[in-house]
Amino acid sequence: MPLSASAAKIGLRRHGAMASAMGAAEEDGITVTYSYPRPVSLGPDGTVVLLAIDDVHLEAKVALFAVPRIDEAAFLVASVSNTTAEPLPAGRAELYRDGVFIGQAETGPVPAGGEAAIPFGAVDGIRLDWMLLAGESGDDEEHTLFSSRRATHYQEQAMQFSIEDLTGEPVEVTALYALPYSEQAELRVSVDTEPAPNVLDWENSRGVGAWTLSLDPGEKKIVYIEVEMSWPKAEKMELGPTLDWWP
Repeated sequence: MPLSASAAKIGLRRHGAMASAMGAAEEDGITVTYSYPRPVSLGPDGTVVLLAIDDVHLEAKVALFAVPRIDEAAFLVASVSNTTAEPLPAGRAELYRDGVFIGQAETGPVPAGGEAAIPFGAVDGIRLDWMLLAGESGDDEEHTLFSSRRATHYQEQAMQFSIEDLTGEPVEVTALYALPYSEQAELRVSVDTEPAPNVLDWENSRGVGAWTLSLDPGEKKIVYIEVEMSWPKAEKMELGPTLDWWP
């Protein structure tokens, strides 16, 4: 199943039995009223009837996203821009990938000129893995300007995640990982990664690193992360007696 932005064919349509006529939209400020041109019969069995209020074709950009810490496969996401002059109402959509029905999703309203991200399911051929390599914690002493020693507590963690392409074709995957950061002056956080993320604070999410990885068929790429935290042992920080951080 093609995964590249140029080859993948995706589509959605509203859920229910389709009535063939088209409706007309009338805008009044933030309110949109649709007038349907003919009566519609509703059956007594509760079957949902879908009224076609418009036929809109929008260009979509597809991308693969991975969260290796919690998932085992990447996900295909389509980003669309509403290039029409009317808002697209919310509703339940039927999702198709390469002409194959893959499920349903609730879609929110999209204003004119707005954008929406629609998930199109997992891609099992892109395997994700995460592993904790080493962990250590304990007490240490450091020299300061006004005193020869100060007791500190430290915690170190080393981990890795990998992405493997088993789809049989080249892919590009954006891997997301939440990296720790400090909001307190006494808590020192050092993060080293190899390679470095392409974007830090991805989409204004503080601490989230994003790696854009291009993989050939059968290729696996690994990202290494090392985190070191230290804080004064005598200080009563809002961390409890010890800091327990699990990557």
